[in-house]
Amino acid sequence: LDGARAPAADCDELLSLLHGITRLVVVGLEARWLDALLRVLPETTRVAMVQASALDPDWERIAANYGGRLTLLELADFQSWAGPRSVLMTFVYGEAADQIFVLPSWLRVCGPDVRLQFRELVGWRILPLPMAVYPRWLAVEDTHTFTALRPKPV
Repeated sequence: LDGARAPAADCDELLSLLHGITRLVVVGLEARWLDALLRVLPETTRVAMVQASALDPDWERIAANYGGRLTLLELADFQSWAGPRSVLMTFVYGEAADQIFVLPSWLRVCGPDVRLQFRELVGWRILPLPMAVYPRWLAVEDTHTFTALRPKPV
């Protein structure tokens, strides 16, 4: 961040994109941003998280922090939440040219077949800075994989 403060967990642009959905499937965990989103997302929107991570988190404990609002999905069955009013979303960490950086678990769920099953494939830019070098725990993804990246670059 070159000494700058961490970006705020601003949900405004994302919330307008998610308007009218009934299900949100999240790939990856960024508690600060997910907390902020669940505070403003309508209670009628069901939210699930895909249990796929290079780490070995305690998924049940993560879900418990959201007071029954978060459903856990296995990698093999996340597509059961697909549909015309469903969105598949992950967190995006910086970008360079037509490439962005995501958690490797996104690469396990995203593909041409999945694109046809969800209304949107959304990348939520939580670190909106260019990155020439990225941490080894992230993976490179083409920006065109997503139907929407929010917030839009400044």
